[in-house]
Amino acid sequence: MRVVKDFTLNMNVNTANFTGRMKDNPALAGSLARMKHDAAQAKAMALALENELMLSEEERKIAEVEEKSLEDVARTNYRLLARGSEAVQARIQKLIQEAEDADKAASAEEVSVVVDMEREKVRIELDQWVSYLRNGLNRYGRRMHRFMS
Repeated sequence: MRVVKDFTLNMNVNTANFTGRMKDNPALAGSLARMKHDAAQAKAMALALENELMLSEEERKIAEVEEKSLEDVARTNYRLLARGSEAVQARIQKLIQEAEDADKAASAEEVSVVVDMEREKVRIELDQWVSYLRNGLNRYGRRMHRFMS
């Protein structure tokens, strides 16, 4: 233990070798078929969770009767007012179009970079759906779990 100007730093010396496991990603995980499967599953999960979290007609009627705003009711009940999946689909189409345009420009300039466009499209779709699940719907799922427990 060393003390430097009122700061204590506790140190231990490891005498045994590190015996941790190495994580290895199988070759199958990066295959095009697997990425397509994962993208389809991520999309299905996002749509199912979104359907579950949407503000129901009953909750809308209650808000109208109690003269509360839909935003307040949605916030208190951890519900969604609108579907984000439509924006995700639009974003996927925009990114795919940009990738195709960049690929056409690169091939016109005879650049030696070969991009597998099908793999790139699937990668974009998978990335966007997983990002929507993590960033868009995750906070509702966590709060909903606490709310219902």
